[in-house]
Amino acid sequence: MDESQIQALSFEQSNNVVKFPKNNPRAHVVVIDDNDEERIKFKHDFVDQAVHDVGKKLMYLLSTKGFDITTPEFDDSYTFTMESLRATLLQSMGVSHPFLIFINDFIEGLNKLEEELDDDE
Repeated sequence: MDESQIQALSFEQSNNVVKFPKNNPRAHVVVIDDNDEERIKFKHDFVDQAVHDVGKKLMYLLSTKGFDITTPEFDDSYTFTMESLRATLLQSMGVSHPFLIFINDFIEGLNKLEEELDDDE
């Protein structure tokens, strides 16, 4: 192979661009219209697994960043955070969760506090 052939081959390889799909082919959305007991249980199981997977990764990342994840205070706050995530994900799938009442009340309280602070200025 002479130099011009090598350059031509090199040029062909440099223009060989792999186009990735616009959507993640592994991602899937679970949409269930029916609200019977079996389907609600499926949604709970699906969300529980998602929260478990995210929780494990989050704990690992926090520990590698130097956060002390061994204290009882951290454990309590972390549990609260994961339950908030669980409630939010279930809500996104059309399933109620008792924690949503607390979340909505908390957000409403924050909004009122923000309005009061704005009025004081």
